[in-house]
Amino acid sequence: MSTLTLNPITGNLDTGTDGPRSGLMTITPAQARDILAERNTRNRTISPIHVAKLARDMAGGNFLNNGDSIRFATDGTLLDGQHRLAACVKSGATIRVFVVWNLPAEAQATMDDGRKRAMSDVLQLSGQSTHAKTTASILRRTIMLERGSLTNTSLSPTKQEMQAYLDQHPEVVDAAVVADHTRGAKGIRCAASTLGLAYYLFAAKSRPMADEFFGALRTGAGLEEGSPILVLRNRLSVDGSTRLATESPEVLAWFIKAWNAWRQGKSMKILRHKAGDSWPEVR
Repeated sequence: MSTLTLNPITGNLDTGTDGPRSGLMTITPAQARDILAERNTRNRTISPIHVAKLARDMAGGNFLNNGDSIRFATDGTLLDGQHRLAACVKSGATIRVFVVWNLPAEAQATMDDGRKRAMSDVLQLSGQSTHAKTTASILRRTIMLERGSLTNTSLSPTKQEMQAYLDQHPEVVDAAVVADHTRGAKGIRCAASTLGLAYYLFAAKSRPMADEFFGALRTGAGLEEGSPILVLRNRLSVDGSTRLATESPEVLAWFIKAWNAWRQGKSMKILRHKAGDSWPEVR
């Protein structure tokens, strides 16, 4: 196996019995591959989706050393870090991480017990507390849609990817404000992320028209029979299925079809989208 250099003082990976030790080290893809092959003998089933997400961050230079460590038992067995090591191999990127070794093997049972920090938590910590949860959900779904699917979880972005997208598209926060405002309107039953994603897509075509569309959707005022916005509003108001409260792609398709018809000055009586139908393009 390749030599793992911890630092100039401690030297090679130590498997002694004099208590836990730690150090910041560099791990190459070759070293990560050797660790997984020779020391990863007692771990949970690896998640290819999680590995792919970490690998994207590593390949893009977005993997951060946040203090989380790669951990080994007193006999050298890998206790924690297999996903990061597998991502190192997959990405071909060399990483800098903390390593803790000489831990009792039974310590593995208590690892990863803390509550995972979600993107909404990250946004709250950065001061975006009011609409953080909705902003995070819009970011996730927007990126997945741009990658080609709203349902394929392997396309779900990492927190670093979502932050990078928000840095480039701060208007996502505006979409979250509109979504939360609309969701609180009487008679509107819809997932905030669907409302926000729809607004974000429409505003990219015309911000004034998106504001007009959502204003009419929110209040229902002045909408005549046959109005695509009224048909959508009625669908959101009377449909009792759970899909309205969930992130159903079908509901987003309703929004897009209503928007397209409204933009083109067309009237409609029925609004539907079935599985297998071609995905509507926002016009």
